[in-house]
Amino acid sequence: MDTIGDDFVIFGDISNLPIIDYPRKTDAIIFAICLKGSAEISLNLKNITLRENILLVTTPDQIVQFLYKSEDFSVRCFAMTQNFIEGNISSFQNTVPIILHVINNPCTTLEKNELSTLLEYHSFIWMKIKAEHSPYKKEIVKGLLQALYHEVMTIILKHQPSERVKRSRKEELFELFLNEILLNYNKNRSVAFYADKLCLTPKHLSSTVKEVTGKSASEWIDNFVILSAKAMLKTPNKTIQQIADELHFANQSFFGKYFKDQTGMSPSQYKSS
Repeated sequence: MDTIGDDFVIFGDISNLPIIDYPRKTDAIIFAICLKGSAEISLNLKNITLRENILLVTTPDQIVQFLYKSEDFSVRCFAMTQNFIEGNISSFQNTVPIILHVINNPCTTLEKNELSTLLEYHSFIWMKIKAEHSPYKKEIVKGLLQALYHEVMTIILKHQPSERVKRSRKEELFELFLNEILLNYNKNRSVAFYADKLCLTPKHLSSTVKEVTGKSASEWIDNFVILSAKAMLKTPNKTIQQIADELHFANQSFFGKYFKDQTGMSPSQYKSS
């Protein structure tokens, strides 16, 4: 692993990455290229399998859990913070629609030439990071990362279907609901709040989500809150009071009761488990 400041990390291979059996919230845009083997991760409650030649892109604030990897699993990986992207990618706003597409479609199967191109970027960027006595190393790497970002956006755009598969209105509403949860679950846990955002009644939203997914709207909201809470509870030096504040609970006691109702254990029990 190598870094440039606090804004960028590059992995040569994380095939020996241990399985992390608790969820983590990402704080960066991550490009991961599977070269060999397979792995399974949970991304925002959706299980995804990585196989050879698949590019996985995750965006900040998504909740990730590493579930399984084969013995021969091999991957190349880049990670860039949101601050780096917004501060160094001049066309970032123009690629926001692609980023929104990625949230719902994080995996892209790479063609041979696309895989080769991304691996060349990986090798060249790593070589430049390791270069000694280079007074402009940071500037050179930033330029290469800008090019890499646009290369990945181009690949994703190319692989987007020219015509979307037609979905039912209920499926579209569920997707909109899920996107609103991603934006607001750490601030609001009320079904009525999300129904209002979508100009629906709480009853209509609840029945639609239940019909499409088999789970209630409140279950989806609670699942995201608990996953985020678990991720933060496993973060060193973060207190339970800080977590309660970040998730907008009235106080630590309310948070503790909510967490125990959902998981069967107290925040402190989970933190020390």
